[in-house]
Amino acid sequence: MINRDLRTLYPHRELQQSLWEFRVKRLGMTLAVFFLGVTVALWMLAVELNREPELQDGRIRREDYRAGDKQVQMEVQMGEHRTELEMQIGARSYSQEELSLLAETFWEQLPGLILQKNEALDKVQGDLYLAEEYEGFPFQVSWYSTMPEYVERTGKVHKTVSAPVKLELQVIFYYGSMEWEHWLELTLQPDDTWTREERMLTELQDYLTESEVSSRTCDWWYLPSQWEGQALHYHVPEQLESPSLFGLFLVAAAFVFGFAKKDLHGKYLERQRQLKADYPELLYQLTLYLGAGLTIRGSLQKIYESYEQTKGGKACLRVAFEEVGYVCRELATGVPEAKAYENWSLRTGLPEYTQLCTLLMQNLQKGSNGLLCRLREEGDNARKEYLRQCKKRSEEAQTKLLLPLMLMLVVVMLFILIPAFSMAGI
Repeated sequence: MINRDLRTLYPHRELQQSLWEFRVKRLGMTLAVFFLGVTVALWMLAVELNREPELQDGRIRREDYRAGDKQVQMEVQMGEHRTELEMQIGARSYSQEELSLLAETFWEQLPGLILQKNEALDKVQGDLYLAEEYEGFPFQVSWYSTMPEYVERTGKVHKTVSAPVKLELQVIFYYGSMEWEHWLELTLQPDDTWTREERMLTELQDYLTESEVSSRTCDWWYLPSQWEGQALHYHVPEQLESPSLFGLFLVAAAFVFGFAKKDLHGKYLERQRQLKADYPELLYQLTLYLGAGLTIRGSLQKIYESYEQTKGGKACLRVAFEEVGYVCRELATGVPEAKAYENWSLRTGLPEYTQLCTLLMQNLQKGSNGLLCRLREEGDNARKEYLRQCKKRSEEAQTKLLLPLMLMLVVVMLFILIPAFSMAGI
């Protein structure tokens, strides 16, 4: 297929030369993408290796309070147990007043609003919904927990308990200059669905979280060395992105290598389409000049001269008339007419042009009797075939437009229905 495409697209060159240039170009593009991927991946690897490690001498640097929190993946080894935890390292804070206050509610409906999946306030096993404001109420709400090691003021339940634990939540809701203060009593119940290992991991993460929170006024978080009498060892794995980036460029290089062949075949198909589109006009002009008394050679020369006067830049080239010019140049260099027409037929590879070249070669052997009639008949058939192809392409275009039109219809319906439902209160 590649040989046929190259022979058709570049008829003025030797096939081996065209094939060599195509292979060099394809290999060059592939290697360019490959080496670009290698360069970028090596650069990123150097940056990652020179980056300051997260864990240094049993401590992790926290970000400045203006930079926000960061997530750190770490491995914790306790005795023979090794586990992976994802810790959120809070940004450095200089005072307790800089921490944000959360939540909101209204006292009469507050218990039902904060429970979420819990059955009741005296049967709390999961997280609570302690928000800063609640839909339908104008109050601003602040929360305080008497036992933040169990329940944060955000509603996060940290520890699973082996026995019921009672605590209180202080809620202050205010509006303008008015303020109300109440206390809610909670009872944490044991969650029997947790395994011993799950409970241990949860308590370990809570312990590390408490240590991290208590050190937020410092530049470094010094990781605890022991927990419940067992030594803790830490490891924060470095996440290298350069291998995945290199793999991405490797895939891109393979894509470029395969796309070169597809692009060549696409050019070939486009050339054949242009040849078919120009065939009726070429026959019309050839019939016109032959009817005026010119020879076949003179008619082809006249067609090409007329095309040369009217064509624009390289983007406006018409392949069929360029082929006529190539035939004229072959005839001018002494190539026999029959051979020139045969070469024309081989270069196009289309049955229409093969039929035309056959008529021209038969005319050289048997004379011009009936040539004009045959050409007019061939021109009529070519125009009918061209109109049929145009109709077929228009039908295909209409089919392809169905999906975009349906999507536009859905968008228009949404623009109409959403305001209508909103006004109706639905």
